[in-house]
Amino acid sequence: MPVRFVDKEEEKTLYMIQLKKDNIELQNKVSLLQHQVNERK
Repeated sequence: MPVRFVDKEEEKTLYMIQLKKDNIELQNKVSLLQHQVNERK
């Protein structure tokens, strides 16, 4: 495989890993906010 292709694939993989981390962080924040809202009821 050409080096450029490998670089692009690696870049995509790293981007997807970061998206996954961001998604988990956002899910945690949503859960926390839901919990806070439920406590006020």
